[in-house]
Amino acid sequence: MAENMEGRPSNQDDWRATGKSYNETIQNINEEYLTSYPSSSGICFVHTAMKDPGYWDYTVTEYVNQDAPLSVAITFIDEHGETYRLCSQRDGSLGFMVTMAENMEGRPSNQDDWRATGKSYNETIQNINEEYLTSYPSSSGICFVHTAMKDPGYWDYTVTEYVNQDAPLSVAITFIDEHGETYRLCSQRDGSLGFMTGKLPEKIEGTECSFLFFKKKFAVGDDSYSFQCADGRGKYLSYNEHNQVILKDAPNVRTDETCKMTVTDV
Repeated sequence: MAENMEGRPSNQDDWRATGKSYNETIQNINEEYLTSYPSSSGICFVHTAMKDPGYWDYTVTEYVNQDAPLSVAITFIDEHGETYRLCSQRDGSLGFMVTMAENMEGRPSNQDDWRATGKSYNETIQNINEEYLTSYPSSSGICFVHTAMKDPGYWDYTVTEYVNQDAPLSVAITFIDEHGETYRLCSQRDGSLGFMTGKLPEKIEGTECSFLFFKKKFAVGDDSYSFQCADGRGKYLSYNEHNQVILKDAPNVRTDETCKMTVTDV
């Protein structure tokens, strides 16, 4: 979790990618293959990995740190082109983190990559009913509520700007819980909105990203915006009749006030 969000120079305690990555399989003493099943969030060792529909061919990417032994990230790419990292979960179990288009290999960026501008600010996000966008990481819930100031959820977000040659202003929306863990709002594989843990990278490769949103003016003359997810599906931050936050298809977003969000600096 040593990624640099604010453009500060790295120090000797940071991990840095060595530029070395290689494809490997991982087996236990029974010659069973470490195999991942992102559709069911399952990870196990199996004998028949070569014939198994799971993923057993991993990319291992090296990182170095002054005070630590050689460290590696273990990733795989599914049939949809999404990259998954193996990672620890908050409860101590092993799980996945979706990392669409992040730069894990230290390759030089090109003009299609997103780069952090160094600008980030604290904001609240409200819908037209003046309800606050509020996140509950303990239950994976995200909804709009009236009493955010008294609510145990998280409604004070850090908005971090990214720029890309061909895209409008893009932002990542994050919050930090009481344990100091950073959560990003992001699209899930099924198209819903959820969380991704981990601090933000300085660079994001490619033209699609599950945790960036195109922040566009909704109406002239006020602080209203729409937030369109940059994951390639084209959906907007919105909510349903139960005030649960969703990602919505909105062909004419300027006429859909469920996609109209008021942003206020904290």
